[in-house]
Amino acid sequence: MKIARTIIFIYIFLQVIGGFGHAQNSNPNEANSKSKDSLSQSLKLKWKYNTNDKSDFASVTYDDKNWPSTKIRMPVSDLKIIGFNGIIWFRSSVIIPKHLLNKTLCLNISHNGASEIYVDGIKIGVFGKVSSIEKDEVRFDPAGIPLPVVFRGDSSHMIAIRYSNHKVEQYIKWDEFNAGIEINIEEFKLQFFDRLE
Repeated sequence: MKIARTIIFIYIFLQVIGGFGHAQNSNPNEANSKSKDSLSQSLKLKWKYNTNDKSDFASVTYDDKNWPSTKIRMPVSDLKIIGFNGIIWFRSSVIIPKHLLNKTLCLNISHNGASEIYVDGIKIGVFGKVSSIEKDEVRFDPAGIPLPVVFRGDSSHMIAIRYSNHKVEQYIKWDEFNAGIEINIEEFKLQFFDRLE
């Protein structure tokens, strides 16, 4: 299957290139038995965001200290506060436990829009076609498609996501609808490909 072959290629490519650069000012936490759950939980908490659309926002060195924060799930009740106009950037500095460094992990992502995923400034995945123009957007939900990633070097890393969803208005009538992204992280397993068959 084309998608499975593509993901396998990404997995092999990550192993060959030796991983990503790492963010500055790391302050690593010691690993513990609940570290993976804690890491996934941290991805569900507030991310910094900007509703402008600039490629510089993907850079690991970009200064986002003045960006406000919100839940990446973007509950409908928060949309006016955020000022969401169809496109947004999210950024989050994450601490990878030492025992998970240099291992193939995967990001599990689900959304109703389109996204580009960056780790330490490097684009590692694209789901659909992100656009600031509604007619050019192609929405795609990547639920069930693991995105492999290897974190190397220091424990501190930057995840940035460029995201668009110009069909939010038609979903607002749904109870408990979230306009943004569901994301967690876990160890990568080849068995995930069984989901794609």
